[in-house]
Amino acid sequence: MVVDDMAYRKPWKSQPPSRLCAVNASGDIPHLNIHKMLRILLVLVVSIVASNGQLFKSGFCPTLPAVTSFDANKFSGLWYTVEQYPTIYETIARCPTIKYTYKSNGKFNIEQNQILLTNSSPISWVATGSFTDGPTVAKWTWSIPMIPSNILRIPYQVLGTDYSNYAVVYSCLNLFGNYMESLWIMTKNYPLLSFNSASASGRAVMKKYGLNSTMLIPAIQLFCIPNQNP
Repeated sequence: MVVDDMAYRKPWKSQPPSRLCAVNASGDIPHLNIHKMLRILLVLVVSIVASNGQLFKSGFCPTLPAVTSFDANKFSGLWYTVEQYPTIYETIARCPTIKYTYKSNGKFNIEQNQILLTNSSPISWVATGSFTDGPTVAKWTWSIPMIPSNILRIPYQVLGTDYSNYAVVYSCLNLFGNYMESLWIMTKNYPLLSFNSASASGRAVMKKYGLNSTMLIPAIQLFCIPNQNP
């Protein structure tokens, strides 16, 4: 196919540089806004994530209250996952931990670590969370790498905690008439016997807010090193 040179250049003169061009079979040059491309990418990412186990439901996220009079400094530290809604990670990894570090600028550093079951290699990711209603309300958001924060930020909130024995962290994302829920019950106390207490406290919080506890699965916390990240 031969494309006239002027026909190829003309759209670039009449369209802003933020648009992408491609020549189709008829020689026309359709334009696709970069934000539309990112939304398509987002749909693909969400589809993959949903197929891997997060709770994906029809409707919209419930409105749940976060912990108020929240003490971010007391919440900071290394938390061991006791139970959570299922994700792909539970099939490939063990010893999941999340380390929260409160910064004086009103942000959280969030570091998650796990160990692959196949070869015992560590896997981790780090994100920065920003409080949405100030540091005394346990609600924050963080962004996903590769997706600009003005396109998507993931909301998180603490539904209940005593800052040591248990914490219930909840996330819900509205997606085109559906919503996806994630939830973690965690503890700062590693001895496995303390997990029963954390689970009971966390499930009581879930019952209070009408969340489904039958979908919880236990984290694999075997052959782990307590008080250390993998």
